[in-house]
Amino acid sequence: MKKNILLPLALLLILSTFLVNADSTISAPNSNTTCFYVFYLDGCPHCVNLENYIKTIENNYSLDIKRIDARINPELMRNFSEYYNVPKQNWGAVPIVFIGKDYCLGDTPCISLLNEKLPQYKQTGVACINIASNATATKISFKEITGLALVDAINPCELAVLILILTTLLVRYPEKKKKVLAAGLSFSLAIFLGYLIFGLIIIFGFKSISYVSAISSLLIRRVLGVIAILLGILNLKDFFFYKQGSFATEMPLSWRPRMKRLVESVTNARGAFVIGILITIFLVPCTSGPYFIAGGILANLSWLNALPWLIYYNLLFVMPMLLITIIIYSGLVRVEHVSNWRERNIKRLHLIAGIIMILVGIQIIFGVL
Repeated sequence: MKKNILLPLALLLILSTFLVNADSTISAPNSNTTCFYVFYLDGCPHCVNLENYIKTIENNYSLDIKRIDARINPELMRNFSEYYNVPKQNWGAVPIVFIGKDYCLGDTPCISLLNEKLPQYKQTGVACINIASNATATKISFKEITGLALVDAINPCELAVLILILTTLLVRYPEKKKKVLAAGLSFSLAIFLGYLIFGLIIIFGFKSISYVSAISSLLIRRVLGVIAILLGILNLKDFFFYKQGSFATEMPLSWRPRMKRLVESVTNARGAFVIGILITIFLVPCTSGPYFIAGGILANLSWLNALPWLIYYNLLFVMPMLLITIIIYSGLVRVEHVSNWRERNIKRLHLIAGIIMILVGIQIIFGVL
């Protein structure tokens, strides 16, 4: 039993260490070569002005110019903007130049900066900068993703589905607790995998939007923050005026009979896994809000760096399922006690979720927490 608890906790610790320790580095200069980055957009007249200026001076210096299309590389542009502490209201604006420890925005300011800095760097050179794709995640994502995952983890309808499946199995097999344990773990694994795939689809959707327009990235983030606050308000409403099947916070009442029939058909671990995959569809109305927002945040990372965050999110998401399954299997708590606790505290769960969502929304929009 201890191994079952320690494994997900160990995975969370490893992922947290990886995510928190993400880094950015500066490469060694190549002789006296001056390296700088220019982000531009096709059709931008100010970008054309800057490019014409660069062409007139590039033969006078040893330059390594990295010209980057902001529409094709919005992710990299965002990471540079954060690394150089560019005000968020200017993220996505072009042309923008990053050189050494300085940056400039707009054709006239950039021409002035290059006129000033290039003679200074002529003898010493300037190193190219290796901005890790997970730089954004280091500064803003950990508390945001953790907060969103915790809201999902304490979601009342998620716990209700698990309790129903455990109750069904205990009634059928009161003397076969190992069957209950296997089914509960299998069900949790299915939910984990199902939502991992769902998360990849969400990220793909947001990446597709960002590829259409690099300028829209900041707007998308602000919209996500507003959605988070609205979901928080809806959860607070459920604390003061609770109603089963509330919009965007619980599973619709019309879906519940079908979901119950699916769950009651489970007879073993294999069936629990299959049903778990199907149940992800029923959980979408009451859990997709925070996950949708998390996917929008993670879309700013590369696939390689977004995947560990997605795994971390879903480990937190299924943690209550794993713990409840193991506690009931161990006999420390009866399943009906867990069910009664959920019914007594359902308003408080909505209150906690609401407060967290509002705080996360404020963090997403203003970055003040």
